[in-house]
Amino acid sequence: MRDFARALDGVTDRTVRGEQIVGLKYIADTYSNVEPGKVAALLAGQALVNLDKYQDAQRYFDIATSADAGLIQAGAYAGLGAIASQANNFAEAAKQYEQAATIAKGLIEDEQYQLYAAMMYEKAGNKEQAIKFYRAIVAQNEFADIANEAKAGIIRLGENIQ
Repeated sequence: MRDFARALDGVTDRTVRGEQIVGLKYIADTYSNVEPGKVAALLAGQALVNLDKYQDAQRYFDIATSADAGLIQAGAYAGLGAIASQANNFAEAAKQYEQAATIAKGLIEDEQYQLYAAMMYEKAGNKEQAIKFYRAIVAQNEFADIANEAKAGIIRLGENIQ
């Protein structure tokens, strides 16, 4: 926990060449209009989530959604999905994870974000959307572990896998 706090706030008890060691929040707040600030914002948001400071994290994830890099954007939307899920706003969480999956497509394996979107749609009571995402995961990765989780979701919702 202490490392997350140091990463966020910097190191106050030491200097490097006479300069204070700043943290991710300072970098994100000061440089939010350029890409390195947006990367710092994503990392700050993730650190805050790890400290269970979800409301503080939202501001930083919002900054990171405007990044040029799709990977940073996808991470930011996934962070916003986690925050919405924590607040039991499952419909909003599903939308955020769906956005993350859309952006991540072709950059990284987006199936995990698709699975989270499906699970959140399921929790929100939107069976049709949940099934759509579960089936897409199975179609893309029929024999992967993630496909087994998707198949379990399909069965849980009372549908046939085929």
